[in-house]
Amino acid sequence: MSTRWLAAGTLALLGPVALGAGLLVRGGTVWTGTGEALEGGAVLIRDGKVAAVGRDVTAPQGVRTIDVTGKHVCPGFVDPHSSLGLPTWEMDETVEAVAAEMPVDAAVWMDRPEVRDAVSSGVTTLVLAPGGANLLVGPCPALKLGPSPVLKAEAAIKVTVGPSALLWDRKPTSLPALLDMLRGALSDTEGPVGRLVAGGAIAQVACDGLADAERALGLIDGLHLKAALLLGGAPSRAVDLLAGRDLPVVLPSLALTPRDKFLVGPGQLAGRGVKVAFASFAPATQEADLRTSAALAVGAGMSPAAALRALTLGGAEAGGVADRVGSLEIGKDGDLVVAAREPLDLSGAIELVVVDGEIIYERVPQ
Repeated sequence: MSTRWLAAGTLALLGPVALGAGLLVRGGTVWTGTGEALEGGAVLIRDGKVAAVGRDVTAPQGVRTIDVTGKHVCPGFVDPHSSLGLPTWEMDETVEAVAAEMPVDAAVWMDRPEVRDAVSSGVTTLVLAPGGANLLVGPCPALKLGPSPVLKAEAAIKVTVGPSALLWDRKPTSLPALLDMLRGALSDTEGPVGRLVAGGAIAQVACDGLADAERALGLIDGLHLKAALLLGGAPSRAVDLLAGRDLPVVLPSLALTPRDKFLVGPGQLAGRGVKVAFASFAPATQEADLRTSAALAVGAGMSPAAALRALTLGGAEAGGVADRVGSLEIGKDGDLVVAAREPLDLSGAIELVVVDGEIIYERVPQ
């Protein structure tokens, strides 16, 4: 098999396939991302938006139709926390502890090979974020890997409550002082951080282990933040702490490991009502590892529906963009993936990727 690249905008490759009046993908099993699977379903995209989803959808005149009988259709994967395209030396701002007026995408290189690899793995949206050397940094944009790259310029801010934000040559130098500085910045409605929060940016709060998670939850609850938790460490240890909370929890990519506490954690969290998402934290892992992580989680007991949700709508919720992406619903962006087999069956290749109704990647026979 070979691949054909059909992306535009920041990808600057061969240019998108112009679909004119729209696109109808029909005949396959459609996984909507909301828990529904429609055998022999169809997705109609008009003007870059999902116009219809169902079994009896027909193509209006002039709409291109692609038959995917025997294949599977699902929403594009969403990576809620990634440094994809950021050079290593641009991943952290170490001078200022709080850098809320530093547009993270100012240094991004979107023509790098890893961006192409991300698209071919089914990732269509990501939230671009830096490392953990700052207490707070932003704005972090949500980007499309397609013709119109900026989905939401101020989607998130990154907040770190752990020791990685404590540097010897600047304040704060202790965790209590760190929390005081964060509370001051986040509650200052006249400052740049307050402006971002008031504008709807989601606070992605990074923590390692239970102690950090408890500090993070205290900060989130005390300030009534719209937030997602970036949870490092073994997720199984945090199940009781997070169970039943209406709080997206972002987990790093999984790897084959004998340590069951890592593999079973996503399923345990989802089983207790937690909104789980997987993130690459690239360059820590590759974007392709997101799908692998979901498959490993299923093998360790997570339901396939919950794992697919973690790849799609869960990631969108954690990135503050669930109103636009993450599920195949009328009015949302026309982003979808066609796979040869069920979305989490890694033996089935990603065959087609569509962003905003335009084909940006296609795997074609030689």
